[in-house]
Amino acid sequence: ALLSCSSSNPRNTTHTTADTYKRRMSTTDEQVQMLTDRLAALEANADQIWILIAGFLVFWMHTGFAMLEAGSVRRKNTVNILFKNLGTIAIGAIMYFFVGYAFAYGQEHTRGGFIGSGDYALTKSNNDTKHLWFFQFAFAATASTILSGAIAGRAKLEAYFIACIFIVGFIYPVVSHWFAKISYWPLLGFS
Repeated sequence: ALLSCSSSNPRNTTHTTADTYKRRMSTTDEQVQMLTDRLAALEANADQIWILIAGFLVFWMHTGFAMLEAGSVRRKNTVNILFKNLGTIAIGAIMYFFVGYAFAYGQEHTRGGFIGSGDYALTKSNNDTKHLWFFQFAFAATASTILSGAIAGRAKLEAYFIACIFIVGFIYPVVSHWFAKISYWPLLGFS
């Protein structure tokens, strides 16, 4: 039926066959493009899910640190330790959201590349990159929690929270900027 034509002109039949072939190729190309786009979206979603799962596992380390610290101090300090660990997460999330992620992964660099800038409070990020914020926040808060365990029962709560602000808002982001964005590894003798 595709090769037949109402006219008896063979030239018209060839023209109709070529048009049909072009339409089918166009449809096939569109289908291939659609499948390629869907595969790329699936791959991006799988990457996001994997990074979120890894971030959840790192975040879950806070529970282990809290239990370890609670078992390492006297009974009367247990509530203080647990509150300190909860405060670490809360302060860490706020500091890393407003300034930490921008210092670490901001696309604008300060003189000499010492620190990143831009994307404060994730204003320039879209939903395709916010999973990276959570993953890095989990590590930044964990860095502060390590200090919490080292000084368990030895420091005032206010002093620890000030140290937490400094660690999560400045120290961790600057160091991660150095190694993730600028690549200071060669300067340290690594290739």
